[in-house]
Amino acid sequence: MNLIRGIVFFLATMGTFPVAAEIYKWVDANGNVMFSDKPPEDRRAAYERLDRKEAQNPNRGVPDTVKMQQFRERQRRLLDAMQKDREERAVQQAEAAEARSKQDKKCDVVRRQLNTFEEQGRIYRNNGKGDVEWLEDADRDDLIRRHRQFLAEYCG
Repeated sequence: MNLIRGIVFFLATMGTFPVAAEIYKWVDANGNVMFSDKPPEDRRAAYERLDRKEAQNPNRGVPDTVKMQQFRERQRRLLDAMQKDREERAVQQAEAAEARSKQDKKCDVVRRQLNTFEEQGRIYRNNGKGDVEWLEDADRDDLIRRHRQFLAEYCG
């Protein structure tokens, strides 16, 4: 009977050891609040021993600290900067798409003109006074060369 009482007493006291263990609280180098049953390895770090009630609810009754307010302000500024960056990238992408569209239209016009120049034997143009001027073969060849050069340079 004494053996059973001894075993029951031993088991009952073994269950209380983790509750009676000391709890340490400290802030690591990254600003994270840490809890452990051992003090921090960095002995220079300030730490405190908590009683059992504090260990069960470490945030109970703790006001929002200046450090937390500063963290929230940094987080808000970061989110604002990220939003601004997203908006700027969206504008840049829209502008780039519009520029590509304009360039594609120019390329299509130049391709059609080049096709016309190559297929027709003689080419004419208005001289600005309402008169028609027929191009010489050398002028026609120069016009075709310039259109090909434009396409190679700007239209891939």
